[in-house]
Amino acid sequence: MRAVAAGYLTGVAVGEAAHGLARIADTTPVANWWALAAAGVVLLAWIAGRHLDGSRLRLIAAAATVVVAAGLWAVFGLA
Repeated sequence: MRAVAAGYLTGVAVGEAAHGLARIADTTPVANWWALAAAGVVLLAWIAGRHLDGSRLRLIAAAATVVVAAGLWAVFGLA
């Protein structure tokens, strides 16, 4: 459960950053989106290193990050 929660939180940050970079970067500062993406990746690394024991849980957290980010990308693309 901890791995999925970590992936959800960081996936939202990475998905939001990807949306910002790809779809609205011409109207907003690009540095903000890069900072958000970096924050999501750093947070995932910190949570995985500090709170997740074993490579299996770390892989689940990374996969959850990708799934949530892709889902957010898809939902924002509909709007």
